[in-house]
Amino acid sequence: MGPSGSGKSTLLQTAAGLDRPTSGLVWVGDTELSQLSETKLTKQRRPEIGFVFQAFSFIGALTVQENIALPVRLSGKRADPIWMQQIVARVGLDERLFHHPSELSGGQRQRVAIARALATRPEDIFCDEPTGALDTRPPLRCWVCCARWWTRRDGRSSWCHGLDQRSRRPWRRTTGTGCP
Repeated sequence: MGPSGSGKSTLLQTAAGLDRPTSGLVWVGDTELSQLSETKLTKQRRPEIGFVFQAFSFIGALTVQENIALPVRLSGKRADPIWMQQIVARVGLDERLFHHPSELSGGQRQRVAIARALATRPEDIFCDEPTGALDTRPPLRCWVCCARWWTRRDGRSSWCHGLDQRSRRPWRRTTGTGCP
């Protein structure tokens, strides 16, 4: 999609409402985000958007389980234990729930980030190089599995950028049937 520094991450963060556009409008569903106050933007974003950050953005003092549930807690809700169990099993972190991020490999941290993005059951998931920290084969299987499961389960959308290791093509928007 472009060389390093060409604005791929900025585009994703702006589309997700994490950054403000310098011009133009950003719509998520029926809501135009660029004119919302920070408080309203946060309240709009929390239930509707999941984001897999390139740099993870974990809280080191929290366990894996607590980091995954954090977006739900910040929205003032309780985490659904069945849902949390499903996403943790799907990304293969069952045995690591009570570890801290510093005790995990890069690949395990990336899977925590994917699970955290799914925790609130958002309408859309934005992913900034979701498999960048993972080895070629396992991450692809992890991400494709999660994306297909997500879209098949709820008919949701995921938007990501990174590289499809099978074809060496950029990732693109996925809906309904999972990753390309």
